Amino acid sequence: MRKIETKEATEKRQTRNKVEFKIQGQSFQTSFTPEETESINADAISISELSGKPIYFVNSDPASANEILYNIGRYATRYQDVCLKDLNCTNSDNIVKTCDDNLIVFKESDEDSVKRDNNCLFINYSPGNEVLVGNRLIFKALGVQ
Repeated sequence: MRKIETKEATEKRQTRNKVEFKIQGQSFQTSFTPEETESINADAISISELSGKPIYFVNSDPASANEILYNIGRYATRYQDVCLKDLNCTNSDNIVKTCDDNLIVFKESDEDSVKRDNNCLFINYSPGNEVLVGNRLIFKALGVQ
């Protein structure tokens, strides 16, 4: 089920310019700047932790997941939507994983943050901030912040 958003929020999301930047000759693109995300609390994460391994998404937001894949998916071997054991899943046909695997879990919350629990990265977002918090994860993993 999709969330209802105002016309203004939809237009803002659709017209937001992408931010172009390069790191060591590689191009990256996000919806927000590092300055716009720096107030979001985020646990430590390094791209080397994701490199050469699959990334699993749980209850992913399509726009945020696409930006994460575009920017850090190139370091992973593959990606897949899955369910996290003991957490309600939007697609019960997905396989079930635990925090022993590399999971990026999208979870609606009262606060915007990126929290780690073993190999699970929880993107906790208030409604409408899914991409903003996802961008914080990207900047943190790439060492921009």
